[in-house]
Amino acid sequence: SSAASDVYKRQLYQVAYQAHLRQAREVERATRTADIGHTELLETLAPALGDSYDRAQTVVRYVEQRAGLLLARGGRTYTFPHRTFQEYLAACHLLETGEFPYNLADLARSDPEWWREVVLLAAGRARPVFGQAVALLNALADRDCTPGCSDTDWRAALLAGQAAAEVHLPERAMDSVPYTRTLERLQGWLVGLLEQGALTPHERVTAGETLALLGDPRPGVGVILSGVEGSGLPDIVWCDVPAGPFWMGSDDRDVDAQNNEKPYHQVHTPAFRIARYPVTNSQYAAFVQATGRKWQNVDFSPEQATHPAIWVPWHDAMAFCEWLTACLRDAGKLADHEVVRLPTEAEWEKAARGVDERIYPWGENWEKDRANTDESGLNWTSPVGCFPGGIAPCGALDMAGNVWEWTHSLYRPYPYQFDDGREDPDAKGAYVARGGSWFYLPRSARCASRYGDVAGGFDGSVGFRVLLSLVNADC
Repeated sequence: SSAASDVYKRQLYQVAYQAHLRQAREVERATRTADIGHTELLETLAPALGDSYDRAQTVVRYVEQRAGLLLARGGRTYTFPHRTFQEYLAACHLLETGEFPYNLADLARSDPEWWREVVLLAAGRARPVFGQAVALLNALADRDCTPGCSDTDWRAALLAGQAAAEVHLPERAMDSVPYTRTLERLQGWLVGLLEQGALTPHERVTAGETLALLGDPRPGVGVILSGVEGSGLPDIVWCDVPAGPFWMGSDDRDVDAQNNEKPYHQVHTPAFRIARYPVTNSQYAAFVQATGRKWQNVDFSPEQATHPAIWVPWHDAMAFCEWLTACLRDAGKLADHEVVRLPTEAEWEKAARGVDERIYPWGENWEKDRANTDESGLNWTSPVGCFPGGIAPCGALDMAGNVWEWTHSLYRPYPYQFDDGREDPDAKGAYVARGGSWFYLPRSARCASRYGDVAGGFDGSVGFRVLLSLVNADC
């Protein structure tokens, strides 16, 4: 009967939960599903069958031979055919107990890696009764983000954010004040995780990508509504760099100095403002949508909305600047004497290193947790702002690693001179990119490191950021 079937399912849920709970304590837990003894199966099923072990044995044979939910491993031992079955059934058990969601939240806090999939599966199963799903999110992140959070708090909030994305919380929050509060709390936790540089780089990337799915509220990473042909307008946050001289290039003080970075020389720049972040996928997509420009990366996934825009040739980066200048003027956000453009390599380097001759944006010595290079092990771009320890003196982020950034300058020998033709946009030759990338060694992430590529060149490690300057301002 249907009622009897429900009883059998609940008992099987309990078997899966107990197996998953037991396996959590095993050293090699990640390599296989849990072992379930024949006696354990019978003792769990029999009470629901009038304490009949014969009937319990019949159910075990049915589950194994007909339903395919159990596999005989030998020696009167069973297992689930895949870890997902085990986790799903464990989630079903926890969801149906009177202690839900606090029982699952406590387990997830104690061992987030092991219980992650169970949490996500429980949230998905609870989605039809949406209040249950939100209760789980609130149990995992039961307060607003505050200073001094533990790694346990961060990981619980990160898991809650992933579960919120799984159940599409932003869509439901539009019509519910309580759901909106939960969403805003989770956004606050994820923003705090990024801005405080908590946990590991891999976890911060997950936080950034989860935040993109929930709606990233950080200024400067996305778009704002505008009337520009139905598109969004890139939301750029500017960092001020004062006028004055700085030392450009490298000398023998830097053991990684390259010949194309010499001689070490002083350059004067006027005041300018540089974007806090590289242009992101969502910001560049607004340009593509408004102009019809072709872009190889147009099908980026939603969670990569705040990754730096890549696969952008130099001429397309220049076109973005011209488009953004026009849009900002039309919106009354830009004066006639101001222009958005690519930074010259002198401006880029000054923004990255300031005036105290540091080698990296943060100081003299390499520290791998401050930049996304090949040492980070991420093997791809990361959402902007995942490495707050790499902040430049002016307040700009991601100037070391993540992606190479196009500059306005032709690749010419030093010393740098603004008026020697290298800033002529109609001249032919390779253009300078700065900052290193996820694919390159740390020495490429030094402030003085230079890389030249043809204007039509582009790949998955090259992006750009923009600069705001006075029209005809000279370096």
